[in-house]
Amino acid sequence: MVNITIRGVDVEFPYNPYECQRIFMERLIEALQTKKHALLESPTGTGKTLCLLCASLAWRAHEVKLQETKNNSDPLSVDWVDKNSKERLAVVPRIIYASRTHSQLHQVMKELKKTSYLPTSSVLGSRAQFCIHPEVSKERGDQQNNSCRRLISQLACEYFSGVEDAKEDKELYSKVNDIEDYKKKGEFHSACPYYLTRDLANTAEIVFMPYNYLLDEAA
Repeated sequence: MVNITIRGVDVEFPYNPYECQRIFMERLIEALQTKKHALLESPTGTGKTLCLLCASLAWRAHEVKLQETKNNSDPLSVDWVDKNSKERLAVVPRIIYASRTHSQLHQVMKELKKTSYLPTSSVLGSRAQFCIHPEVSKERGDQQNNSCRRLISQLACEYFSGVEDAKEDKELYSKVNDIEDYKKKGEFHSACPYYLTRDLANTAEIVFMPYNYLLDEAA
């Protein structure tokens, strides 16, 4: 890894960045520091995903350190047993990484694994993608959503009941998991991946989701 300093933020990058990548990360960090919107563009193949991930996560780590310095008696480092991470995210916000499709998000998560950063994370998806219930998983659309809600309201879904216990699994916090990883964890713990990922998103440092989850309240 190559360590570079951009606007006072130490950024770890998988290799020595090109000038266009350095400028891209500088503009992103500037926007984050000044709390302004940024519309950034770069040609295909110039490593935009790595730049976005490394610069934003480096900025967040820098903000955490600043808060730790301000309040040494209550450090903001978020680990898997932290019970106050919701409150702490109000001080150092989470990162939302949105893309058009889950296949694109899968590629983003592969890129994240190439970096030195290991944030707590979650990925949001639909019941059709996550459900492991032997009957409900075969349904689709409104029928699936209604069946899921009905079982939960009747306290009849063992997988929903297993979510809290599954959250004690350290691997949910010590590695970057994609949809298939969460489904495997759900099957292992008999826990619903759909609701598990939503619970994890409440305290995650970075959350991956399709655009429609930001724009559509019903998503």
